[in-house]
Amino acid sequence: MAMERTISLDIETKNLDMEEEGLSFSDPKGWEVACVGVYIRNGAWEDRMAFAANPATINRDALATQISVQPLEALAKRLWRWLDEGYTLIAHNGDGFDIPILSKHYIEGGADCARVFEAFQPQYVDTCSTLKDLHGKRYHLQKLIKGTLGADESKLMPAANAPIEWNRGNYHEVLDYCISDCEYTYKIYQYGVEFGHVLYEEDGVINEVPVNW
Repeated sequence: MAMERTISLDIETKNLDMEEEGLSFSDPKGWEVACVGVYIRNGAWEDRMAFAANPATINRDALATQISVQPLEALAKRLWRWLDEGYTLIAHNGDGFDIPILSKHYIEGGADCARVFEAFQPQYVDTCSTLKDLHGKRYHLQKLIKGTLGADESKLMPAANAPIEWNRGNYHEVLDYCISDCEYTYKIYQYGVEFGHVLYEEDGVINEVPVNW
């Protein structure tokens, strides 16, 4: 198998109350990006990056993640560079959540990435959308982690906790969680590439799920 270059991307948002703010998971309006995590693989080489609207505050935090946080405005430029270098972009439910939000302008809570995401389409895999198109149901990342990678593996926190911890100033915890999800997404993707299927845990049963990404 040829060496593949991949970047896995995930976002966390600042929003605390969907009902009060009139938010919908199917509509990017009103959502505000807190941070973006990226996990980079080039063969055996790996790296991790993070982007946020308040990098100076996060980088001053004595408890901050060891990963230096870059301005959210730098994300689009980085994505263009990765596209030119032949990387494949991977996300889990990127089509339904991350990418529409990041495609918005900064003043709308996004990262102004619409053009680069459009250019990435031939080099893009949404593991969630692909599985839903193939099998007609939503496959949750946590259950893919448990099935494919083992019962001892798990997301670092419930998704609903991330905006709460971010607004409390626990940036390092949220960044670690976000980048961990990026790594898990890559591992699920890579397992599917190697074996032609992934494994999904549901009600204590492990099911084999064919993939074609």
